[in-house]
Amino acid sequence: MRIGSSSFVLPSQSTGSEPFGFLTYGYAVLALLVYEPYSSSKHSGVLSYFNKRFIKEHTFPEALERSLNKAFELRQRGDFREYITLHYEQIDPFIGQAEAFLLAVKDYLRKAHKGVGL
Repeated sequence: MRIGSSSFVLPSQSTGSEPFGFLTYGYAVLALLVYEPYSSSKHSGVLSYFNKRFIKEHTFPEALERSLNKAFELRQRGDFREYITLHYEQIDPFIGQAEAFLLAVKDYLRKAHKGVGL
């Protein structure tokens, strides 16, 4: 399955966090930050800024915040904790949520920055 330029890998092909498309979330947030006076070298800083700027100011619904934060938490568990295997049942809900997240960001960018080629 492909969403934009991020792909979802089948569970048997998984090497870490990519099955539920964390890259979809990550690149969508980075696309938002292109137009913001903010940068961070840490994922946690980017998430914090996204929540403060786009959720607390009601640009995006809180459901997107929950989806992004839960995906980040699962990615951290899958990538950095020993003896953790993420199963398809754990990540399957994020496929649709990542797509909804990406579409919301694209819609916002189109409206907020007319002429952006999306």
